[in-house]
Order: sequence, then structure tokens, then C-alpha cells
Amino acid sequence: MSSSEFNTTRWSVVQSAGATEEDVRREALRDLCEAYWYPLYAYLRRIGKDADRAGDLVQGLFAKLIENDGLAQVEKAGGSFRSWLITCLRNHERDVLDHEGALRRGGGVQVLSIDIRDGEHRYGAEPAGGVNPDAAFDRAWAQQVLDNAFTALEEEYRTSGRTDVFDQLAEGLKSGHEAVDQERVARELGLSSVALRVALHRLRGRYRLALLGEVRATLGDGMDPGEELQSLLRALEGGA
Repeated sequence: MSSSEFNTTRWSVVQSAGATEEDVRREALRDLCEAYWYPLYAYLRRIGKDADRAGDLVQGLFAKLIENDGLAQVEKAGGSFRSWLITCLRNHERDVLDHEGALRRGGGVQVLSIDIRDGEHRYGAEPAGGVNPDAAFDRAWAQQVLDNAFTALEEEYRTSGRTDVFDQLAEGLKSGHEAVDQERVARELGLSSVALRVALHRLRGRYRLALLGEVRATLGDGMDPGEELQSLLRALEGGA
């Protein structure tokens, strides 16, 4: 994702019933679902579903949203993609339980690229206990936002030919300036100590823009991405 894409509000595109072609809206919804499937998976695992059942429920939900009547539901929605999606999941799970065999008939549907083994690996790294399903969902969503922004920023630096700068300084995004051996990195990059500090400062600034852009993509028009980001960071801290 380039820097210009940081401002793309994909959720607003999905909600634009009259202004946007349906196939464009469907593709935007597909992108959002593919980017944020794991928090749904973590929620289902936390409420006691096994890995296969959780994976089938997530895929079944996305099949319903993307290929069937999901866009019609979105047209009536407001707020954030996060709150809408977890509500859809709860409703979908209830429908599956109410209609015995529905999941079995829809099992194996693959509308998105979802790596359940990776999901299990990530879920295994979550706190073992003391986290309720809603908190687990919010925490996983917050971590996904951070991961997506990091990946987008990495791609921006690689596209612009600054891979070496990103690789050397990326650790400082998560742990602060002190995590970077500035003397060694400056020497390897051929920069003065002042130039290195400027490069790190710029990288952290770009990361914050990437975070805000990632959050903005999941919000409706008029919502404050800064407030949503702070809420997500609090959720992340609460689950630490």
C-alpha cells in the first residue's frame, strides 16, 4: 500500500449504495474481510469453537456477506466496520445454531484466503486466560491494525528503494529509539548521527500516518480515526 492509499476509506466505499458500482463495493468489502478475518477467528475460539468450526463459521459468514445479501445489509449500517462485522458474526453463528446442518451444507466454502494454521499459531500466542471473547476480539483487531500498518509502511519503503533504511530502523517503531543501536546503524547506512535520528523520526511519523490510514479505512465518513486508534490501543494494553 502506498502513502496515497493510507487515506482510502474502504468502509465508506462499501456503504456508498448509490455512488459506487456494486462490484467495486463488493471488492472493497472483500479486501476488508480478508484483512480482518483473524479477530473473528480469535473471538470464536475464545467462546469455545474448535479450529475447524471457527474457520468454517468465518468462511461461511464471508460467503454470505460477499456473495449474497451482505451489501444490502451494509447499506443500512453506520459506524465502524469493526462493530458491524462482529455483530454480523454473532448473528451468523446464531443462525447456524438455529438451523441444524446449515454449517455442514456450507462447509468447505472458500471465498477468501484464510490460513487456519496461521490463525491457530496466532491464537496460541494470545493470553491463555482471563480475557473474555469481546476483549479478545478487540485486542486481536488492534493488533491486526498495527500489523497491517507495518506491512503497508514496509511496502512503501521497499517501493521507494529505501529497504535498507526500513530494515535497520523498523525495530524502533515498536520499541522506541532506544531499541536501535544508532551508532552501528548510522555506520552501516553511511549516515551521521543527526541524519539517523531524523530518519527514525520520519519513519515513526510515517508509521503513525499508516496507522491512522488503516483505521480510517474501517470507519464511516465523519468518524475520527484518532479516537478509534486510541480505543484500540487501550484494548491492546488491557489484554497485555
